[in-house]
Amino acid sequence: MGLVVRDKKSKYTISLPVKQFEEDRDERYLHKIVEENLGLLSTSEDEKFYLLGSRLKIRGSELDLLFVDKNGALGIVELKRGKSPRDVIAQILEYASTLYKLSLDELKEKVDLKSVFDMIHED
Repeated sequence: MGLVVRDKKSKYTISLPVKQFEEDRDERYLHKIVEENLGLLSTSEDEKFYLLGSRLKIRGSELDLLFVDKNGALGIVELKRGKSPRDVIAQILEYASTLYKLSLDELKEKVDLKSVFDMIHED
C-alpha cells in the first residue's frame, strides 16, 4: 500500500509507493510531488495556486513551499515526517508570523512576484 493523491482538475491520480518513502526519509520525494502538483492542495475545482517559492530561506528558517491564490492570499506547506502535529502547527505559525512581518521589498528579494502576477493575470 502507498499514498494515492488525485488532482481534482485533471482527474489524474499519482500513486506513491511506500518503498519510495522508506528510502527517502527527508521528504524530498513528497516535496517534489506537491511542488509540481499544487492542484492537489485545492478544495474546489476553480481554485488555483501559484508557486512563489520552494525551500525559501526566510530570516533563518527554511519554509518548504510558499504559494499564493488568485486573490493574493498566501499559503504555506510544511512537510514533516515523524513529528507531532503540535510541533508542525507551531512551526507553520512561526512562518506565518515571519511572513507577516516582512516588507514587500523583503518578499521581492526572495520571490519573483512579477512572474507570478503575470501568470495570475493570464489565467
